[in-house]
Amino acid sequence: MSIILKNINKFYGKTQVLSNIDLEIKKDEFLVLIGPSGSGKSTLLKLISGLEKVSSGEIISKNPLNNIALVTQNYTLYPHMNIFDNLAFTLKMDKLPKGEILKKVETIAKKLHINNLLERKPHQLSGGQRQRVALGKALIKNPSLFIFDEPLSSLDLKLKIEMKLQIMELHKQLIAEGKDATTIYVTHDQFEAMSMGDRICILNNGKIIQLDTPEKIYSCPVNKFVAEFIGYPTMNFITGKLKREENQIRFYPNDDFFLVLSSDYEKKLENYINKHLILGIRYHNILLSDYFKGNSILSEISLIENNGENFYIHFDFCGTKFVANSNFNPNNNRCYFHFDMEKIYLFDIGTEETITL
Repeated sequence: MSIILKNINKFYGKTQVLSNIDLEIKKDEFLVLIGPSGSGKSTLLKLISGLEKVSSGEIISKNPLNNIALVTQNYTLYPHMNIFDNLAFTLKMDKLPKGEILKKVETIAKKLHINNLLERKPHQLSGGQRQRVALGKALIKNPSLFIFDEPLSSLDLKLKIEMKLQIMELHKQLIAEGKDATTIYVTHDQFEAMSMGDRICILNNGKIIQLDTPEKIYSCPVNKFVAEFIGYPTMNFITGKLKREENQIRFYPNDDFFLVLSSDYEKKLENYINKHLILGIRYHNILLSDYFKGNSILSEISLIENNGENFYIHFDFCGTKFVANSNFNPNNNRCYFHFDMEKIYLFDIGTEETITL
């Protein structure tokens, strides 16, 4: 199933919560909606699923949007029924033959590794097992569209990873079987978004800010909001003035220090000379050094985070808190931090849009 949203607007009273949404969800795509609280992602889901009506605009689909599987963080299981009856409930309501119901339940239960739990009640299951049952209730209807509304947010980290992989595997399996697999997945977790989505749709204040692949979202953010929202540790930012001196383009965060930009950027930055900009750089493009080697600053280390594989090194850069990357725990409290100036981002200080380098 493919879905096209044309100029969708949504008001609650006089408050506009979605503005001019244009979006095409491709057949069998796994699309992730992400954004801060209040960005409009859950409202958008409600419009697509028919739980809310659009104020203006049009939602177009070749197939009727009446066979949707909705999976949320609330398991929506019937507590008085065992797992078999929970899975079979909609099939019984549709008055399918008992043999067919049995076959469908067994197939879904085996696929989700819950076939040994069918006689249990929901309260006898772990959180991950209950979420599998909720997923089974959705799958058993052979839906034309899957909608996941923050389904993993209440699980602990281990179960979250386990269920994330299960959902991704099921999506691929449905495609391989020639079944409908179009999926819209809402999350506030950027790690889920980056690892699960074919494309990511970032919303803020009711508008689509960027829609692209995870790789493009991370490497080519359209503005400072996206650059800051995606990635952990978050991108480092500092405001400074751009100057042309001694045949170099220099970025001055203060009067006493500058970074030299690549000469390749000269033509693109011509209109920004002697103006203030925002410079952004990700933590893994700032490396520790024992000596000065250009575009380096000597600074004290304020904090070290050990994440098991490497270290996040916090330091002061011209009055602004920055984070760098290191594959070793530095012995000194003071060292040089070298900036890879081929990997920087520059943002217009007024619009905060990315200046393409």
